[in-house]
Amino acid sequence: MPKYYFKRSSRIQEKYKDDSRFRFIHFQDKGHNYFNDETYRDEFNAEFDKWLETLDYDYNVSENKERFSKDRADYIHKNLDREKRFNSLDLELFGDFVGFYDEKIHGVIKSEEAFEK
Repeated sequence: MPKYYFKRSSRIQEKYKDDSRFRFIHFQDKGHNYFNDETYRDEFNAEFDKWLETLDYDYNVSENKERFSKDRADYIHKNLDREKRFNSLDLELFGDFVGFYDEKIHGVIKSEEAFEK
């Protein structure tokens, strides 16, 4: 049975809610086109915000723009785990996608095998 992910009720869900071919799963904090686990991003951003508070200058002032740009680049270079940040697909969600397609593909293969006999 296919899963459709929605943040809130939709016209599609309303139309097919009683159709046994569909299962609708409601996300609490993201919409239907949200494919990434942003846990690491959120943690990194929170730490970055704490780091901003430790600066001994106003990074919003134009005369500090170049200094802040260098300091920010240094901070990111030293602290960002690029693998965690950029390999952030929601593996559980994609596991559901793969499972759905595997089921359909194997179902087709089994039907074709039965047809050939």
